[in-house]
Amino acid sequence: MPIQFLSAFIIYLLTVLIIGIVSSKKAKPAFANPNNNSTDFILGNRSTNWFLTALSAHASDMSDWLFMGLPAAVYLAGGYEIWIPIGLLIGMFLCWHFIASPLRTETEHYNATTLASYFKNKFNDTSGIIVGIAALISFFFFSIYLSVGLKGIGYVLKSAFGLDYHLGIFLAVLVVLAYTLLGGFVSVAWIDLFQGTFLLIMLMFVPIYTFFHVGGWPAVTEAAKAKNVSLALLPDYSLRTISSIFLNPFAWCLGYFGMPHVLTKFMGAQNCKDMYKSKYLGLVWQFLATFSAIAVGLVGIAYFTHGIPFKNEFIFIEMTKSLFNPWLGGFILCAILAATISTVDSQLLVLAGIVAEDFYKNIFNKKATTSQVYLVYRIALVIAAIAGFLVAWNENSTIMSLVKYAWSGLGSAFGPLVIMSLYSKSTNKYGALAGILTGTTISIFWDYINPYITDITIYSIVPAYVCAIIAIYVVSKVTKR
Repeated sequence: MPIQFLSAFIIYLLTVLIIGIVSSKKAKPAFANPNNNSTDFILGNRSTNWFLTALSAHASDMSDWLFMGLPAAVYLAGGYEIWIPIGLLIGMFLCWHFIASPLRTETEHYNATTLASYFKNKFNDTSGIIVGIAALISFFFFSIYLSVGLKGIGYVLKSAFGLDYHLGIFLAVLVVLAYTLLGGFVSVAWIDLFQGTFLLIMLMFVPIYTFFHVGGWPAVTEAAKAKNVSLALLPDYSLRTISSIFLNPFAWCLGYFGMPHVLTKFMGAQNCKDMYKSKYLGLVWQFLATFSAIAVGLVGIAYFTHGIPFKNEFIFIEMTKSLFNPWLGGFILCAILAATISTVDSQLLVLAGIVAEDFYKNIFNKKATTSQVYLVYRIALVIAAIAGFLVAWNENSTIMSLVKYAWSGLGSAFGPLVIMSLYSKSTNKYGALAGILTGTTISIFWDYINPYITDITIYSIVPAYVCAIIAIYVVSKVTKR
């Protein structure tokens, strides 16, 4: 491994750690004041300003999928895969516009710091069934989602820096745990701001440079034609093709409404009146980031005329290593770590909040003090990191498949209920429980059912959403008192 690559890696991790330590001074430890509550460390006392809310929400969302999964998909399948970021952009706009402010207001009104505790308090579920099931579902899918980020870290450090896959994951997790334990939500938000800015600059720079290096758009179209890769958004205008697009790649847009690590950023915002500023700043960031990732895949078609060494998901890594000197290349590749870490830390926070707030405080020890919850929270951070590490141990599973599975699971379980809880007064606790169970079940088993219904591949989030909303509405009506 070139010493320049290693130096860039060390400098980057030290920078992240320093930002985490400095920003932790803004946090309010639970043990410092007996009057503090779990909102202080799980949501940063709802104190993040509008630009911090915007960039931390979007940076925590994208992960290494932005550098690895999406460019590889475009490189292999061409323009058809561009419908995924188009759908995500529209989905995030709708989420900002219709969910962000109402959810921020509602969760404060019901004194909730997690989605599960919000559902519990909103629907007055004293039995603890809703919070327990929601917490279990969240923990299961988040462990998978967390493993995606850790896998990305392992891939980058192995391919770019020559570190052992498992050792690389271990070192990165130590750094993330260090600043997350110190400052909680506040440290994570500030580090996400830094990493969101850093990764966007690098992600835009590489495809622009490569575009001129390969000879511009004519070289891309010629290479695509030679590889039989269509660059058209619509390969044809048949009803089957259009239906397939809206039922598969575009349908990713539905996930945002139930994504806890994004929704908690809304819940931690300081002022609902500034949410529109966060919306537009965040959407601009997402547009630039996702379409830069698309550009990586497109220029990669022309750059890698004989295929990508190792995995197709290494397209950004291999392009950077071959185009730039080790110093610059090392810092550019740290952008993948930025994307990954900004998601991993947010997911660790959510997982720890689930264990401390949902399981411990709401189920096992309802009279727990803030200090006790805080202790469990910190222990849970370590447990969550270990769980993600174990799931990520298998080096061979692909990032795209894991993201798609976890995205559908979380989105289907909670998205329909978030929408109905904010916009339907008739929804009750029985309907809420039915919606969570229906969405989760169909999301998990749909891929086995799909071939028996239609030969068009339908992303599981679509039928899961439809059935979950119907279940919420029907069960709520039937059990209305």
